Amino acid sequence: MRKLGQIGVLLTALLACKSGQPGEPSASSASARSPNPPAPAPLPQASTAASTETVRPSAPEPGAPKAFGQNIKAEPCAIHGREFRGNSATVIRDIDVVGSHLLVTDFLGRLARFNIDEDGPCQLRLDTSFGKQGVLELGVDHLSHDDEGNLVGSSAIGPNGTSRTQFITEAGSQFTCDNRGYVALHADGKWAISHFTNTSLGIVDIDRAARSCRRKEWGPVAESGKLKRPFWVVTSVRVIGDEVYVGGEFPESVNPKRPNVVRVYDKAGRELRGFGSLEPKADDAFEWVSYMGLCSHGLCVHDENRHRISVWQRGGDRHLGNIDLKQLLGAKFGDFSLARDPDGQAFYVAGTESADGGEEGRIYRLTGL
Repeated sequence: MRKLGQIGVLLTALLACKSGQPGEPSASSASARSPNPPAPAPLPQASTAASTETVRPSAPEPGAPKAFGQNIKAEPCAIHGREFRGNSATVIRDIDVVGSHLLVTDFLGRLARFNIDEDGPCQLRLDTSFGKQGVLELGVDHLSHDDEGNLVGSSAIGPNGTSRTQFITEAGSQFTCDNRGYVALHADGKWAISHFTNTSLGIVDIDRAARSCRRKEWGPVAESGKLKRPFWVVTSVRVIGDEVYVGGEFPESVNPKRPNVVRVYDKAGRELRGFGSLEPKADDAFEWVSYMGLCSHGLCVHDENRHRISVWQRGGDRHLGNIDLKQLLGAKFGDFSLARDPDGQAFYVAGTESADGGEEGRIYRLTGL
């Protein structure tokens, strides 16, 4: 959120376009990504204790710049029943919107669910009917869901080279599968793409009735029929419709400038198209793709390192422009995640320094996106 995910984009839950557009991740990342990601480090001792106090963000009053003929507005949400503070700018790892609920996973793998007030200013209230007083301790840091609202949480790859994918109900984990990294669900919930930074991609067949998953290697197919690995680092994956969007960085052997680009594949791994300039300084170039999802303008891509949303025609056929998140929110960020609901409102997480010198996770509601 996909640290404050890795919408992405940890925008959310980077556009929690997550209902009907599962995947992403929200990453399933540091505010300035390393080109050679290290092995997952032990989790810091962040404090996300339950609270009965209302936490009101202390960020400057957000602005409302125009983008593509529409006013995109941002407002900080008042969070009731829980606070997100700690010694890391990635206090919040990922977010997702499922129905009238916003789900938030923190750096300790705790999953909290909030009710979203439908009217008035943005209010998020901890749903105490979920888990144990609104929280499940599952050890997940990436979220995805299908069109029926079935929620899947996944975790980073551990020292043994595997990770856990958990199918989550209100009471806890329904069943767990061994995997390699995060998963981006297809809308029907029957398959997903697994991914994690510099590991190979996989396709996961899911049988919920049998409570089982089966992963096999997946990726772009060369003319020889063998799998090829065009990316040195995979930064984000999203399944939109029946197409797989992969954001990542080319290795120097493919392009000496090592650009961050998006490539689109069908389920069989055949490349359909791609977008994102190969010139790193171009206006339509990416530096670190952390979320991809449909939005009212077409396709929105969160560029985490550049603190902006890059907007394209649906499918990535033409670049329309960029939304400057620093200008929009008036805040200095550490890390992000985004999620968007079917009604068009998006929730965005910014991990940033608090007034007392610590770190906190703030959640904003974006309209007009």
